[in-house]
This record gives sequence, C-alpha cells and structure tokens, in this order.
Amino acid sequence: MKIIVNDTNIFIDFHSIGLLEEMCNLPYEIHTVDFVVAEIVEET
Repeated sequence: MKIIVNDTNIFIDFHSIGLLEEMCNLPYEIHTVDFVVAEIVEET
C-alpha cells in the first residue's frame, strides 16, 4: 500500500507529538514532494 502525503502539516503534526519516526516505520510506502521534505528536515 502506498500513502502519498501532499501536506507538510501532516509531518509536522506527527513530529510535534513524537510519532514521525514511528509513522515512517509502518509497513507502507510514504511518498511526498521534495519541497515538503525540505521543510521538515532538521539541520544538524
């Protein structure tokens, strides 16, 4: 099953409640566009 997320807020919400990593570990393919990824990537 593929899940396509087109809204950055979905990722931000999961991140803010500490569940982004768990969401990404689900047995689904998660797809989004580059600019969404660029908005949520934390620089170290």
